[in-house]
Amino acid sequence: MFNSDSTSFQVDTQFIHKERGHKFDSIIRSPPFLVDTVLHQFHLLYKMQDNDGVVVTDHYAIADRSIVLSVERAGKSLISNKEIRKQDFDSIIPREFFDKVQLHTGFIWEHNDENIVILINICVPDTDLCIPILLSIDSLGRFFAKEEMLNDME
Repeated sequence: MFNSDSTSFQVDTQFIHKERGHKFDSIIRSPPFLVDTVLHQFHLLYKMQDNDGVVVTDHYAIADRSIVLSVERAGKSLISNKEIRKQDFDSIIPREFFDKVQLHTGFIWEHNDENIVILINICVPDTDLCIPILLSIDSLGRFFAKEEMLNDME
């Protein structure tokens, strides 16, 4: 906005999410989380990190997250720095919910000589409304994802 002498102006630097009409001072960010482990013949390296997406609630804006994944098996690279986002699961999550949910967590659920399974939770922030997705990675580096109904985190 220009002041009366027209020699200076004020810039509003607040985050604005126009579709929902909310205005926030900042976006809540989370520190990255790194896992580097060997399971059977697999070497798994993944990092949970904020991405450029933002999920806006009625009270705040929070950064969406991604998993950056690298997998080796018996010394051979199967996957190198593959970014996994909630949009990769559009066959499971209806597209109209993408702006309401966050890729919240990802951790190793199962493993054996032939595959690794990562449990990914896509959640509405600050609720227990989540879609658990099991992402399997086989010995050739192929991905298979399915929604999973979990019984109290077995």
